[in-house]
Amino acid sequence: MTPFQNGRDKANKYLNNQNLLAKIKRASSPKKDELYTSIYGNDRKQLLEKAILSLPSGYRTLPVLQSEIQSIYGVYAGIDVNERLLRGLASLHDDKVQVSFTLGLNQIHIGRRNK
Repeated sequence: MTPFQNGRDKANKYLNNQNLLAKIKRASSPKKDELYTSIYGNDRKQLLEKAILSLPSGYRTLPVLQSEIQSIYGVYAGIDVNERLLRGLASLHDDKVQVSFTLGLNQIHIGRRNK
């Protein structure tokens, strides 16, 4: 496989994830879960990260974020949202996601940081 083919495969995978995310968003509830559970492992994690980053900016608690993802992307997507995923997302996208789970704050901010 040449580097060009590898790059094209990555681009196709990105587009497929974007298309799948849009398809899940439009589907009815049982179909949302079926589409979401059709992907596995790292692909599912990346899809969920894109779903979280696409939400409107603002402050949320973990249960509110889980129910918001659940209503848009299905029950299983909401279940997969947890502290570990959000901490990883905050470390990768520190300008877009900030989390505070210490001292019972349980606060998540999604969106650009005000300077």
